[in-house]
Amino acid sequence: MAIGTDTLTCYQDEDVLWTFTVTDTNVSSISGWTITLVVKATAVATNPALLGPITATITGTLTCRIATQITVDPGSYVYSLRRTDLGTAWQLAQGTLTVVDSAHIDI
Repeated sequence: MAIGTDTLTCYQDEDVLWTFTVTDTNVSSISGWTITLVVKATAVATNPALLGPITATITGTLTCRIATQITVDPGSYVYSLRRTDLGTAWQLAQGTLTVVDSAHIDI
């Protein structure tokens, strides 16, 4: 499966929704796949992930929703999106995540 290399951008503490499209013509459905998203400072960082692993079982569309309570400081990071089903682990996407600082409005 081909690896996507998308650059993602979001604001700090934003409730984000990222949708990835699987374009491999050999794949007719991604229903039932287990997908894991991880965000790290660098690709080779050995410390724990800054965000994730967030794991979900897909029911049709590959969408990653990040809750607002998960805070990552502004800066540039790397992310990895992998299918993690036993025997069929595939790297689906990887790239840079830029988190932009924003003025907070506390309600």
